[in-house]
Amino acid sequence: MEKIVEPNAENILSKSFIFIMAMTCGICAGSNYYNQPLIYSIAEALKVNADQVALTIVISQLSYAVGLFILVPLGDFF
Repeated sequence: MEKIVEPNAENILSKSFIFIMAMTCGICAGSNYYNQPLIYSIAEALKVNADQVALTIVISQLSYAVGLFILVPLGDFF
């Protein structure tokens, strides 16, 4: 049978720390989507094809998904 761990008052996170963590997670997740409406503006500014910009965005989103797939299960172990 597993040992039951009682919560310790010293291990409780402060509300400000939780808020900062939530904001950081929101910004990281949102940054994958903020650039989608700007595809044509980015392409014009960099003087490249809009398809190349869109491909870059897709690759970054796929990389983010692979990172989540690898890192999230590690949270269960530690």
